[in-house]
Amino acid sequence: MPTTKFRGRVLRLCQKELKETLRDRRTIITLVMMPLLVYPLLSMALNRFLLSSGTPADRGYSIGVISEGEANYLAGLLKDPRSQPPEEMVAASGGVVAEFRVIGTGELTPREALEDNRIDLAVEIMLPAEGDADPRQRFVLTAYEGDATSEAARRILIERLEWLRLRDAEAFAASTSDYSPRVKIEVASIGEVKTSSMLATVIPLVLV
Repeated sequence: MPTTKFRGRVLRLCQKELKETLRDRRTIITLVMMPLLVYPLLSMALNRFLLSSGTPADRGYSIGVISEGEANYLAGLLKDPRSQPPEEMVAASGGVVAEFRVIGTGELTPREALEDNRIDLAVEIMLPAEGDADPRQRFVLTAYEGDATSEAARRILIERLEWLRLRDAEAFAASTSDYSPRVKIEVASIGEVKTSSMLATVIPLVLV
């Protein structure tokens, strides 16, 4: 066991070293101020690089439906020139138009495939029941809450379908008074929003 006299020497030595360290401004700047300034800047620069490179619009969003027949049907709607964004919007976004890959989820339901992170967006296409007062098809678009890619895919798909519906209405409204829109869109979400503080990420790194 260390004696009281030995512990006192160690304490005085630690106090001496601490005083000498605190007197040296360069040491304080190097050990404390530099990490507090550099690490947040590096973190923000890295986040900006990751967000600006390899965006989902470059690789295409993946949409899951229950069958290949529905996949072909939805893909046909997205390829329809009437569902494409206006030229002004394309020009404003630098000529980049988001692409979609529509796939059948096979044994899994679209929601299960979304939960399993196999797709970006789940779509259920529901036909009107016999005798239903609303003759429109229902498109239920389910995104994963808090996932920016999934929510962006849902937003863009809604825009495409709305443009298609608007242009259908413009084309047929003048020729008939008995016009009914092609689809009815509903929005759903799964999962929970996860919030994280930047300080919770940076401070442990600075301490290490």
